[in-house]
This record gives sequence, structure tokens and C-alpha cells, in this order.
Amino acid sequence: MNELIFLLSCLYISTITLLCLRIGAEALISLLTLLTFLANLFVAKQILLCSMHTTASDIYTVGAGLTLAILQEFYGRKVAKKAIWISFFLIVCATVLGFVHISYTPSFCDTSNVHYIALLGPLPRIIIASLLAFLSAEYCNYSIFNYLSIHQPKLHFTLRSALSVSASQIVDTILFSFLGLYGMVSGLAQIIIVSLIIKFITIVITSPFLGFATKIHRHILPIINKEHEVKNNKSNNKDIL
Repeated sequence: MNELIFLLSCLYISTITLLCLRIGAEALISLLTLLTFLANLFVAKQILLCSMHTTASDIYTVGAGLTLAILQEFYGRKVAKKAIWISFFLIVCATVLGFVHISYTPSFCDTSNVHYIALLGPLPRIIIASLLAFLSAEYCNYSIFNYLSIHQPKLHFTLRSALSVSASQIVDTILFSFLGLYGMVSGLAQIIIVSLIIKFITIVITSPFLGFATKIHRHILPIINKEHEVKNNKSNNKDIL
């Protein structure tokens, strides 16, 4: 069942990404932050995929990388760089709030505190490791995608995105595994290798959705922008009256 759940997760996150593109840049930035935070929250759970040990968060990390590539392609480098720092800031805020939450002394009838401590207790170390890996990986993603866009403009967006995300995931996996998981999980070397394999498979599965993203941007977003212009003109006319 794990393989089926993994495949459905890939399709689900790809669909969410397309829906966020349909809404706009703000939704994509929100999705980038959400996927990055979930990757940190779910990384401690080990699962079996094709009889190999790995963590349950690889799909979220890849989804975040693809979301950043879409932001950079359709909304520009400035928006993509801003999205990285917005995500960084909000994840730091969430980490502090998680620490505050488990610092409260529970009442005598509470039964959930021990579970929150088990879930959120390792979070500061994981978040610090993740943020270092996240910034390194996403700037790697950003730089490689930007280089390919300038020097290899004939490459299709899907291929440029897949190459930049693949390179960034190598950086992210190695850095985060040693900084965040060392001593917490067994078989770290196997987890790194399997995690990279799973991430590359995820990229192959989700990359075709980037073709749909291109079609959405070319055919639907101009209609949305025109609707916004009409609404703004009506609003301005009402203000004048």
C-alpha cells in the first residue's frame, strides 16, 4: 500500500500546485511554505518503499522545489527569491510557536502533551538543519534554473525545472541527512541513497504536470488578468462617480 499511497501523493500535490497556479503567485508562495514545513514535520517517520527504508517526506521536498521553479518561470526571479525568504521567515515563526506550545505545563487531566513533545521536541534541530539545507538547496535550484533559462532558453520549461530541482535535491538530501537525522534514524547511508532515488522518481512522475502548468499560464491566466482589469476599471469608475 505504501507505493500506492506514494503515487497518489505525487498526483495530489501536483494537482494542488496547478490549482495554486490558477489562483496566483500568492497561493504558490503559501504552498511553498506549507510543503517545506510539512517536509520538516513528517521527516522523522521511516517507511518502506519497494522494501527499502526511507523517510515519509521526500514528496513534500520535491513539491516545494517544483513550486519554486513554477514561481521563477511564470512570475520572475524577484518573486521567486522573495518566496524563499517568506518561507524561511514563516517556518522560523512556526518553530518558535511549536517550542512555546510544548513549554506549557499540562493540566492533570491532559493526555496529549506527551505526544506533542514526541512530535515537536526534535523539531528545533530538524528545522535548523532543514533551514540550512533549504536555503542552500533552493538557491542552488534558483541559480541553476536561472542559468539554464539564460544560456539554454530553447530547453523546455519541464526539462529546465527537472534538472534544477534534481541538483537541488542532491544538496538538500545530503546536508539535511547529516545535520538533522544523524543519530535519530538507523541506516543513514541507505536513507540518503533511497531518498535520492525516491526524489528522482517523484520528479519524473510530477514533471509532466509542468506541461499543464505552461498551458494554464498561457491560456487561463490572461483571462484572469483581463477579469481583474475589468473589475478594477469598474471600481475606479464607481469611485469617480
